[in-house]
Amino acid sequence: MINVEDYIGAAYKVASKFYSKNWDMSIDEINSIAFLGLLKAKKRFEYKGVEFVTYAMKTIEYEIKNSLYRDRSKFRRKNIAGKDVYERIYTDSLDKEINSAEGVKLIDCLVEESNTDEYVENIDLKIAINKLNTYQRKILKMLYFDEKTQRETAKILSVHEKTISREKKKILNLLRETLTA
Repeated sequence: MINVEDYIGAAYKVASKFYSKNWDMSIDEINSIAFLGLLKAKKRFEYKGVEFVTYAMKTIEYEIKNSLYRDRSKFRRKNIAGKDVYERIYTDSLDKEINSAEGVKLIDCLVEESNTDEYVENIDLKIAINKLNTYQRKILKMLYFDEKTQRETAKILSVHEKTISREKKKILNLLRETLTA
């Protein structure tokens, strides 16, 4: 026989998952729905190789989601947009000094429109390079940033020049795929 009181903690856990998602309802309402789900789970549970707690948590989650969907006019996500967000991100002016000691203004820190494409391309390239493994990044750095030859790079890494050539080809293909995707 299943004692529902032993699984109240599981109901609280599932309910707290929904309460933390900014739903516009009290924790008591969510807990009530969770407890009803727990009772339904007890009533419907059959021993078929699944533990009761697993079945109960899924049933509770389903009941909460179903209730939210069914009563979506009553329970909807809190609207965090609007005035709250505006007040958090509002800046008085682009001429406002952000470093008064050096006279740096906010507008001075913004990227010029003519450089925007170049700036975005640099970010994309950094992301693509970060997708390479450490060994590949090391080879890329030596060949293109330190301007070493394939022979010098091979000597430093104690591998054959042919290995560096193959890795370079692989690296360039990976970067090309990432940047054109």
